[in-house]
Amino acid sequence: EDGRLALGDPVRRHLPELRHLSGKITIAQLLDHTSGLADLFNDETRTGLEEHPEHVWTTEEVLGSLHSPWYQPGEGWAYANTNYYLLGLVIERLTDASLAEELTARFLQPLDLRTAGLLDGTQPGGPLDPAWTSIFWGSGAMAASAADLARWGDALYAGSILQPSS
Repeated sequence: EDGRLALGDPVRRHLPELRHLSGKITIAQLLDHTSGLADLFNDETRTGLEEHPEHVWTTEEVLGSLHSPWYQPGEGWAYANTNYYLLGLVIERLTDASLAEELTARFLQPLDLRTAGLLDGTQPGGPLDPAWTSIFWGSGAMAASAADLARWGDALYAGSILQPSS
């Protein structure tokens, strides 16, 4: 809605350093899980989660663990956390802010979602270890109370978060 990207943009337009990524993968394909990318939850990350839950994975480590694509972009559908992880990177690149800062400024503060937020593994008594939060990061390493989750759902489905065209 800010006009900084289009759904048809190739992901590599915004993340050119990811040369191993197919130039055919679009923002829309990341959003609807038709990119063909393998899931970042694989043997390597599973082992890391089990053996070193305290380790904070870097983006290079997470993306370096990826297996070959499951299919060519647009030729199938399969849920892959990798898609939303990459979308998080695109958000940070376009806004020059962290994903946590953008989520807070655009959604959490305006909706008064006080318990919701991106987890980083440092929260005392937090539900996830650092390995989990760094591997799954923008693809779901968030927490919220039931009340805040309901408030989010109400706002999203009532149309007060996104314009109807989005």
